[in-house]
Amino acid sequence: MKNILLGILIIQSLFSYGQEQVVTEGKDFSIINFVPFPMKIANGKSMIYTIGLGNRVIGTIAYNENLQYKIYSEGRATVIAGGAFLLDIKKGSTYWIELNPRSGNYGVTNEKAGLKLFKKNVNTLYVEEDRNK
Repeated sequence: MKNILLGILIIQSLFSYGQEQVVTEGKDFSIINFVPFPMKIANGKSMIYTIGLGNRVIGTIAYNENLQYKIYSEGRATVIAGGAFLLDIKKGSTYWIELNPRSGNYGVTNEKAGLKLFKKNVNTLYVEEDRNK
């Protein structure tokens, strides 16, 4: 039993190593993670993504960067990131948005795939919604 618990702790620490995890369950905010597929385009130039939510730009990231957005609002919003789609935001939730020009996937992905891309990128920008607006 002791070995099983030790094994579970080791596996859990491997999955969480090197990244900041935000627990959102039961909180008054949500987290939206924008995770680009790490790739360059022709001539050594890199993909640049301008991330928008509703009618405001929340950040710009390169192909090898993540953007983690802490949002206090709730409801349906238009996400603009490589394409445009609707996202129903609920407090206490975490969302993973994949930006992948190779597969054409610009939208919500599952946590496993999102974390995999998150770990491949070299930098994470942290942005928070202004509660006063």
